[in-house]
Amino acid sequence: MPHSLAYTGAGLALVALIGWLLEARDTGDETTQSTWPPVLAVSIAAIALGVAFDASRLGLVLSVPVALGFSLALLHTLARRPHVYGAVSSVSPEVLQRHALAGDAIVLERTANRRVSRRTVLQGSAWLGIGAMLAATGGVIVDFLWSRDVQGFGGIVAAGNVRKFPPGSKTKITAGKFWLVHLTAEQGGPGFLALWQKCPHLGCTVPWEPGYSFTDKVTGSSKRGWFRCPCHQSTYNDAGVRVFGPAPRSMDRMALTIAPDGEIEVDTATIEKGAVDNAASAVTVPKV
Repeated sequence: MPHSLAYTGAGLALVALIGWLLEARDTGDETTQSTWPPVLAVSIAAIALGVAFDASRLGLVLSVPVALGFSLALLHTLARRPHVYGAVSSVSPEVLQRHALAGDAIVLERTANRRVSRRTVLQGSAWLGIGAMLAATGGVIVDFLWSRDVQGFGGIVAAGNVRKFPPGSKTKITAGKFWLVHLTAEQGGPGFLALWQKCPHLGCTVPWEPGYSFTDKVTGSSKRGWFRCPCHQSTYNDAGVRVFGPAPRSMDRMALTIAPDGEIEVDTATIEKGAVDNAASAVTVPKV
C-alpha cells in the first residue's frame, strides 16, 4: 500500500507537469492562473505519505517532484516580474529634430525590449521536469531490477550462530527487521523462527514484552512474555501466533536456513503470511 501510494503520486506529478506544459503552450493570456500547481502539490503530498509509511527506495521518487515543485514555483514567480530593457538613444531629441529639418539622413538604432514571458518559462521548466521525472522513474525501475548482492533488509541477513541464542530467547535483528525466536518444546518447537517485526494489522513495529501478563482465551493459560503491538494491542505468543487484537493473522515469517556449522541465515525477501501453525515452520539445527 505505501509503495502504491507513492508511485501513484509520482504518476500524478508527471501528469500535472505535462498538463502544465500543454496549458502554457495553448494559453496566450500571461495572467491566467493555472490549476496544475495544486495538482502537483497533491501528488507530492501523496508521495510524502507513502514514504512516511515505508521509506524503502522511495527517496528518489520523492526528491524529484519536490525539487521540481519548488523550482517551478520560483520560475513562476520570476516570470511574473519580467525585466524590461527600454529603448536607448545616444542623441538628444533636439539634435535629431535639427538634423531632420536640415534634410540630413538619420539612422536610428534601437535596443529591442527583452521580456521573458511566463509561458516561455513554464514551457522550458515543464519539459525539463518531464525529462527529470522520466529519468527518475527509469532509475527506480533499474534499482528494483538490478541484480546484486543485497545486504540488510530485502536480502540475505546473517543472524549468527545457534550457540548465541539459548532456547526460549527472542533476539531482535535490526538489520533484517525481524525477531529471531528459539522455540522450546513447550512453545511449539524446538527450532528457530524469523518473525517479521511488522504487525499485519497496520504495520507498526511489534516489540517483545517479557513483563507483560496475558491469559490466552483459547487455551486458558496465563503467562508472562508476549509479542504485543503498541498501536492497537494485537498480542502474539512465542511463535508469533495471534491470540488477541485486530490483526488479521499471526506475525509473518521469513525464510530461515541453518548451515551444518550452526550459522543462521534469513532471506528477508521471502516472507510467508503468518498462520496459527507458525511453530510448525520452526527450523531445527541440522545433525552433523
